[in-house]
This record gives sequence, structure tokens and C-alpha cells, in this order.
Amino acid sequence: MRDIFKDEQGCMEAKNISQAFFLSLFLVFYGGKAMKIYVKESKSLSIQTVSLMFYDSVTIVPLLSLDDVLYSDLIIVSQSDVSSMTGLEEYHVIIYEQLFQELSARVYQEYYNNHDYYYLKNALQQALDTSITTLISGSSYGAFGIDLAYIENAVNLSSISQDLYYSIKLLCQACETNKNIKNIVLCVGHYCFFSDLSLAKTPSELQRISKVYYPLLHDSHNCLILPPKDEYYMQGNLIDLEKVITTYATADYKDGFFNEKRPRNRCATVVWNAVSKSWSELSAEEKDKAGKTRAESHNKIIKHTASFNENLSVFQDFVYFCNDRGINLLLTAMPASSQYLKYLTPEYKNIFYSVLDKVDGTVHLLDLVEDSSFDNNFDFNDTDHLSDSGARKLSQMISSILHEINN
Repeated sequence: MRDIFKDEQGCMEAKNISQAFFLSLFLVFYGGKAMKIYVKESKSLSIQTVSLMFYDSVTIVPLLSLDDVLYSDLIIVSQSDVSSMTGLEEYHVIIYEQLFQELSARVYQEYYNNHDYYYLKNALQQALDTSITTLISGSSYGAFGIDLAYIENAVNLSSISQDLYYSIKLLCQACETNKNIKNIVLCVGHYCFFSDLSLAKTPSELQRISKVYYPLLHDSHNCLILPPKDEYYMQGNLIDLEKVITTYATADYKDGFFNEKRPRNRCATVVWNAVSKSWSELSAEEKDKAGKTRAESHNKIIKHTASFNENLSVFQDFVYFCNDRGINLLLTAMPASSQYLKYLTPEYKNIFYSVLDKVDGTVHLLDLVEDSSFDNNFDFNDTDHLSDSGARKLSQMISSILHEINN
């Protein structure tokens, strides 16, 4: 690994770190011998910066003289300082910018392949803070439909494809620790009692359990065999990838589920042929066709009677859970476009209300599925998920209703 940054003339230059060399940093360096990492500090490079990448047990010290460096040690230096230093070719040297680039690529790959896991992990952690008094959960309807800027002291535990079972499981886990929860907003569609993520037919959907819910809750529900998740994660004795990812995930969480790097309008459920068009750009005919496609995908699950019966029990237990703790449960049936509702089987609405009629306990209902105040063009991101403007509108409604319930 010596001379990794030497060119043909013996001069130091920044070349891409080889895959083998980078991977070696995750192993016990040189068979586990004691080593130090020396850092040539500069305006762009400090020991504090480097320390964010490595385990706390690794000794990281400033580079004052090459005479202090042993053969088994590692030197990290900024590209801007390479040309002014002599004798580096005799040591194991890494250009900081190259190391950062390689590490960033792996962190980015791991984080965005498992975004929902890291988001919910941070959300659950925040939900334990006693300053939080309102919890929100649900499927993608809750993820897209809520703007926390308009709801005080709230945490959103909603996520893509999250069913009733896992939504409630997350809520209960948070409430077991945070005894200050006063309100719970459960975001659903009229068909929610028929959904069971763990019985999904596609590996990509089941993989959500492998990637998100099993790691968080240690619960695979009705899934007997979980598909393996894609692994981008590496563990070793030098670079602390978990610490780096945790730092990145925490910072990204503060910006919200949707932010400048992950805008809501780029995460639409595109079920139309002109994929380059946004929902608002579609013709009336294209919207109608998309609404039909999306509604028919939901209509199929009405035959899942076993899931329906289980969800009834899960929901009833959750109502008892909330009532026993004095928590206001606001069940919110989320808005949908007229193009989608046109093809959604009306049986769902009838069954939804028959369930609520039979539930023992207090449930506050906000049914906005057919609410005409949501504009079909601008308040939706696709057939049945809200846009930025729709999320603001809905969140303001919820905030107002929670205020009424609590006063």
C-alpha cells in the first residue's frame, strides 16, 4: 500500500483510493498492531473532522514531524498540503479529500437505500422526548399529507407502504416511554382495514419489513420468510461507518421527511405513461386513466378477509390503549383526487363506517376523502397523495381540530 499516491516521477498526487485499500481501512490495520493516525492539520482539515470517521478507540494525533511516525501508522493529509511536504513517499498516506469522497459514496448509498429506516429510527427517538405531545402515524398518506411546521410539538411516524399494524406498533412503542402524549393522529384510507404489508406478493414490498420494521421493532408480523435486504454497510475496527451514517441521518431528519434533497413532488406514485410529467401537467384523460389504475390496485385487497378481521382486533385494542391513557385518537381519512375516487369501490367507505360504528371506545373522526376544498390539480402530488400545498392545508385543519378537542 506504500506509494499509493506516487506518480511515475515519484511525485505525490491525489489518485482515487483503490477499492482494496479503502476496504482495508475497515479491517485490523496490519494484522491488528497498535497504530496511530497522524493528521496534517490545515484550514480544511482538523483532528476533529477526521475523528468523525473513526472509532473513538483509534488514536488520532496531529502530525508535527515525520520522525514521530512509525511504519504501521497512517498519515492523513489534505491535497492542498501534499506538494509542500517532502518524505511522504516513505509512509502510508491517504489524501483526505479522496477518503472523504469514497466514504461519502458509501454513506449515501447505505442511507438512501434505507432512508425510511433511518427516518423512523430518528422519529422514534424524538417521540420519546417529553416535550412531544402529538404523534402522527400512517401510510404514505401520512408521510405526504403532513407538514409538521403547522402542528405543534408533533412527531410524524408515517412511512411509505406502512400498514395499520405497523403504524399502531410504532405509536404504542413511543407511548410506552413518553407519558406526555395527548394526541394521536392516525392517517388512513378507507381501505386500511384490509391491508397487511407482511402478506405482500412482491419482494420489494416485503423487503420493507427486512429493511425497516424488523430492525426497528423485531417483528415480521405474518411474514414467514423475509427477503434479504441489500447490504451496503461495512464494519471494521478503524472507520466507524455507523457513526458517520448516524451523524448524516440525524442532520437529514431535522430537515423533514421531504426537503430540498428529497422534494415531495419527486416522490410521486407515478402510474401514468408520461413519466416526465407531473400530476398537474397531465391531461384530463391521463389523470382519469391514472386514477383508474391506482384505484384498481387498491380494490383488489377487499378480498383479504383474514387481514380485515385481524386489523379490526388490532384497531380495537389500540382504541382501548388510547382511551385508558387519556389520549385523543383522531382517525383521519385522507383526501384523494376525484379521478381516483371515481374508480375506488364504494364498499370500502361503507365498511369503514360500519367498523367505526362497532368500535368500543372514543374515536374522533376527520373524514376528508371527498373533501372538495382540496384542489384536484394543485393539492395533489398524484392520484391519492397530497402535494406541498395540500399538506399545508391538511396540517392546518388537523392543528385546528386538535386545539378544539383539547379545549
